[in-house]
Amino acid sequence: MREHAGRLEGVVDQIDVAKDAATQATISGTTAYGILCSPLLLPLMGSVEAMGHTAISTARTVVNATAEGIVGMADTYDAVEAAVIKGVETIEKALDGIR
Repeated sequence: MREHAGRLEGVVDQIDVAKDAATQATISGTTAYGILCSPLLLPLMGSVEAMGHTAISTARTVVNATAEGIVGMADTYDAVEAAVIKGVETIEKALDGIR
């Protein structure tokens, strides 16, 4: 489980790279579409760009939360396993005293 969480943390890193790239490749001004097309296309493309940024941020949040949840599950499994082992050892000691 921890290995899988590590892979997901790698995906979070990749999403961070995508977020940085999206931030650097912003659509603004008249350079992308020229002076005539910019008034028509910038509002449309700006909203598409904003939705893209939101999607990237949401993906990062979800994948990061999943990785943290998996680490938490692994911690819980370890704690339960330790408690079971301790219980079995206690039973074994009690049974040894009966013999």
